[in-house]
Amino acid sequence: NLYAWGDDANGELGQGKTVSKSTEPLKVAAPQGITFTNVATGPSSQHVHALGSDGKFYSWGLNSYVQLGHGYDVNMPYYDPNPVKMNLIPDGITFTQISTGEFFSLALGSDNNLYSWGNGFQGQSGNNVGLSNAPSKVFMPSGVTVTRFVAGYDFSLAVGSDGNLYSWGNNVWGQLGRATSGTTYRTPTKVDAPAGISLIQPQAGANHSSAIGSDGNLYSWGKNDLAQLGRDSNGKPDQHPGKITLFPGGVGIPKLVQFGTAEGTSLTKNNDGTWTVTTPPYSPGPVTVTIDWELNGVAQTPDTSNIYRYTSISVLPRAGGTGILLLLAIGLIIIATTIAARRLRQARSLNQ
Repeated sequence: NLYAWGDDANGELGQGKTVSKSTEPLKVAAPQGITFTNVATGPSSQHVHALGSDGKFYSWGLNSYVQLGHGYDVNMPYYDPNPVKMNLIPDGITFTQISTGEFFSLALGSDNNLYSWGNGFQGQSGNNVGLSNAPSKVFMPSGVTVTRFVAGYDFSLAVGSDGNLYSWGNNVWGQLGRATSGTTYRTPTKVDAPAGISLIQPQAGANHSSAIGSDGNLYSWGKNDLAQLGRDSNGKPDQHPGKITLFPGGVGIPKLVQFGTAEGTSLTKNNDGTWTVTTPPYSPGPVTVTIDWELNGVAQTPDTSNIYRYTSISVLPRAGGTGILLLLAIGLIIIATTIAARRLRQARSLNQ
């Protein structure tokens, strides 16, 4: 069961009715027979999206900018405390991941395209739409799909299949990571990453951004009035992604990588500080990636936060080899992530 507590002024606790607040966890009033996973809330947590056990997305809470994705009519309530199924998803598309901004949301479709709905007046929708009551496709560059994404307050970040980080929306504090700040961008454009570095795991705050680089270092940019960039810029905003160098401890070292129950092979450190590992044969579908690692020679809790999806050999380009070579970036303290370098090898599955 999903539980919620705190402010409920706009039905964000999902009780089927509003209560002023709750200091105790309350069970969300899920539809009968449905349980929730993959929950996303906005920066102010005034609306919520969650994946149901039936594979459908549900939403509830504040709906002032039709951010719940339930459609729109003149009788549409300002808020909805009932978890309601989103029925306006494009035909043939299911959503696999979701991220919620202040008055808008992003979701990754089963077609690997990114969709947005709700408030887009600051360009955060990524498709030149000011207000959308139903999911519409984000205008990524031609041929580029999305592998990771996150919604900020009124801006968005996404990692493309080409390995580049893209951003769009409000840029008044340089949170988009462009050469100049203050300009609103209404469609995705590349972040100005440091030379030779790919920004592969982004996060977005209210007015600042951060991302793990392919070198294993953490980078930040945007507003810094409360020292949220984690580096010395005299409290001033910085639109350029800069390395955070003030972490204690050392760099994590991966020791073993498993895909489901099968062990990856050829774990190798690269000159830029990243690691590569070759995937083992496996049946098509998602598997949990388990990374055993050490920090300063001491074994740490295995990282199981990543999912890798095996694709049938029939739909992959032929590039030689028997496995996909994954790039593994180990964060400064505990963070690990994997991205597929499909240009190097071809996947082999047990079920072709």
